[in-house]
Amino acid sequence: MRRATTCSAFAVSVVGVTLSGGCARCSDGVAKPSTTAVVSSQVSASTSLSSQPPPSASVAVLPPSRKLDLSFELTREPWSGAQTLWGNIPSLGIHQVIGRTAAPLVCGVASQPAGTYTRRHSRLTMADCGDETVALAVSIEGDTLTLGTAEIKLPERSFIVHEELAQPLPPERDCSKTGKTLVSVSVSRDAKGVRLTIPALHITRQVAEDRPVYCRTTVLKRAQRMDVSCATVEFYSVSLHLTVQRDVLFVQTRGEEAADDNVSIRQLGYELPCNAEVRFDGFNYRSPSYAPTPDHCANECWISKDGCESHCAEQFSDAQGKPTPAGKACKERCNAQEQTCDKSCRR
Repeated sequence: MRRATTCSAFAVSVVGVTLSGGCARCSDGVAKPSTTAVVSSQVSASTSLSSQPPPSASVAVLPPSRKLDLSFELTREPWSGAQTLWGNIPSLGIHQVIGRTAAPLVCGVASQPAGTYTRRHSRLTMADCGDETVALAVSIEGDTLTLGTAEIKLPERSFIVHEELAQPLPPERDCSKTGKTLVSVSVSRDAKGVRLTIPALHITRQVAEDRPVYCRTTVLKRAQRMDVSCATVEFYSVSLHLTVQRDVLFVQTRGEEAADDNVSIRQLGYELPCNAEVRFDGFNYRSPSYAPTPDHCANECWISKDGCESHCAEQFSDAQGKPTPAGKACKERCNAQEQTCDKSCRR
């Protein structure tokens, strides 16, 4: 949504550089009695030159940087259904537990976005295994790799490409003898804020606090996805992205604070019944006190455009959630309507 900005800042990797000294030999000149002044000058110059080692010997050669082949894995205990999230680096023989969840929760992983002004790549991935009070970080600082609560020493100059880390799926279940199961997933607002509800799993989870807010939901049926965006007057916004992958509902929560250009992402999964057919129930809400800008007229133009674009996405999106040609044309009409509305505000 318009109010959101992105940014965020987390752990930084530091590499030490060791300097080693070198030595060089020189031979003293032999003075002749008749050339004392010249010899004295030559000896002085020789001494000055010999005190400076060759440049090639003054700095140690750094080892090449090393990209770690880190991947995530989920395993399931057959007797309880509980799952364990592992971090694997085969080249270093690392197979380390990061976190555990109780059914029906599924550990989710999400790379924190890079800062807009500080760096181009993420340096942190967060794992969410259902405990909101526990932060399970995956990061490198110096020569130490953090995997949840474990700290592992690494070869010098090791690094991770966090953007390439993928969310793992639990082991497949035998659903061949199970028919379709209708599962309702809703996002709604109550006195405490915005909450997620999955009645079939007896789950209710608050995902945003109660503030003066404007929320809009976009349901993309073909893509089995629902997007929820909420903005507040405090220049804070939260967005939810709900997607279904092989009978697992992943809920990614993204919070953005415009004041300090900070962004945080958490992702948690919910294992659904076999062959789940998810029905998303969204909502649109605007609290009476919501007014993100002093310009009331322009604000109304933006809200109208936002609703128009949401309608376009719901009606004209493909199985990947991307707009079809008809959807792009629909959004162009939304932009044109907003421009006309803005002009009328300036009259």
